[in-house]
Amino acid sequence: MTLASVSTERLYGPEVGWTTLIGRFFRFLRRGVLLRPLLGAGHRLLVRWRRQGVPDAVVLSRYLVLAGATRFAIEFVRINAPVLGPLTLAQLWSLALMSAGALIAIRAGKIRPEP
Repeated sequence: MTLASVSTERLYGPEVGWTTLIGRFFRFLRRGVLLRPLLGAGHRLLVRWRRQGVPDAVVLSRYLVLAGATRFAIEFVRINAPVLGPLTLAQLWSLALMSAGALIAIRAGKIRPEP
């Protein structure tokens, strides 16, 4: 038994093939290399809006719409069972997030503090 097989066995269990390790490596790349720049860009947008004095409700509504839209798009790549027509449960939750963001934006537009 080599050192590599011992460390692999400790990390992933005794019955792990190379295909599992390669799949986990690509999952790491997808999450680490592709997802982090998106999260960083979203964070920069939210911070910029806050520094510009955008009201909290508007920032929250923008976040909900952007997070819901991103999640909705990501779910087309993932393999999940459809629940309602071609939509998966995660896509339905994403639609709910976007709807909540839109409702908050509409409400924030109606209720403005007087100067």
